Amino acid sequence: MPLNPDGSTNWQIAEARIVNALGLRFTAESGRFFWDFGDATTANGESFQLITDSKATQHKSYAVNRDFMREMADKTIQTGKRFALHIQFQQENRKDQDWVVIGLDDFAELVTSVNDPVVAELPELTYEQEEAFTVLEELAERIKDAETKSDVYQAIAKLRNGR
Repeated sequence: MPLNPDGSTNWQIAEARIVNALGLRFTAESGRFFWDFGDATTANGESFQLITDSKATQHKSYAVNRDFMREMADKTIQTGKRFALHIQFQQENRKDQDWVVIGLDDFAELVTSVNDPVVAELPELTYEQEEAFTVLEELAERIKDAETKSDVYQAIAKLRNGR
């Protein structure tokens, strides 16, 4: 992989860009571990929890793969966070262009929260509620059909986030 004059690679530049722009933290070894996947994530306690994966290209286009998006969204939902794909179009002698791909429900929630900034704080979950979510997540894990499994995890996330 070609190095830039400062010794960084193109994907490192992209990852650093989203970490700095959103105040995220890098994941361990750029998401190589199942327990800390993706390239960057929000700190616990943030109101809009994210896990991001960054892609960098010097081409004029980048293909977004439906299976990859579904897999990452499913894994992310299981953590109680949302997935965002960061794409950086790197251009020689021009400013890089950064784009983020997120699910429509997440985008709608962001737009709504900006347009109506008075959002009530959700109370902490009780022990019984946490137990109920654990049971729901264990049951969801047993579902074989990927689409149904994803729908169930999305429903659990909406319940968890108070929507």
